[in-house]
Amino acid sequence: MNIAKRDVIKSIIFSLLTCGIYQIYWTFCIVKESLMFTNKRGNIAFEIIVSILLPFIGLFLVERKFSEGCAGQGIEHKDSSLVYLVLSLLFLNIGACLSLALMQNELNKILTVIE
Repeated sequence: MNIAKRDVIKSIIFSLLTCGIYQIYWTFCIVKESLMFTNKRGNIAFEIIVSILLPFIGLFLVERKFSEGCAGQGIEHKDSSLVYLVLSLLFLNIGACLSLALMQNELNKILTVIE
């Protein structure tokens, strides 16, 4: 499996210390890993660009696809796409960072289940 286990707290700190540059990389990794895990290989580049430029839309769509993929593989996963949408809309960049933290936490949980 191509999911990397990342420390959520360190990722948030790196995002703050680099003024969001690490957050762009983190978004890229999470979107790519989520879509590859769920076999949604459509247009990953488009999903990454949308998630970086418009995180409220991109993270919402990626979470939807991730939830569908988990259900298709028989893995229990709660769809949190609306939570990510609201966080990103209300709190902008900080909300997007919180959404990424929640997504990373879910990826880390899935990784421990499949190992």
